Amino acid sequence: MKSLMPEKPIYFKKFGRQIWEHSSQCAYLCQELAAQYNQNEFDAHFLGLIHDVGKIIIFESLCKALSDVMSEDLPGSVVFKELMSEMSLDISYSIAKEWLLPQVYCEALREQNINKTSPLAIILFKANMLSEVYLLLQKKKIKESHIEKVLTKLKVDEIIWQNFVEKATEL
Repeated sequence: MKSLMPEKPIYFKKFGRQIWEHSSQCAYLCQELAAQYNQNEFDAHFLGLIHDVGKIIIFESLCKALSDVMSEDLPGSVVFKELMSEMSLDISYSIAKEWLLPQVYCEALREQNINKTSPLAIILFKANMLSEVYLLLQKKKIKESHIEKVLTKLKVDEIIWQNFVEKATEL
């Protein structure tokens, strides 16, 4: 996964590092949540790590294209982020199929924001949400008091959250 990151350090610093850190954090959270759903921890961890491979591919492609043509739409711009969000889920799913990953991974990637019927899709959705909430908390876009509501809504034990927060910067 790390080898897919862009070669230009400025792009990696602006956005690529966030994708990688988010994937690592999501993988950790997936692994922690796996026990609640009687799922294999390795499967859950691996899924969390690869769930944003579509974003990495789009990020690399857009960095190359934008650096040649439009310097005002560098990573971090609204246009860049919208393109990443619109296409990345489908691309992650397609890449998993292309890589001939087991069906359980492909289905969880396909379901992560729709249906969420498989246990791994539910785990991935929750881990992804928690990782994004953590990022918002770090950027002071939400208050800590909001975390309890999120944990309740997602039905996630506060201990899992606390353990994650303690280890998040290391991931």
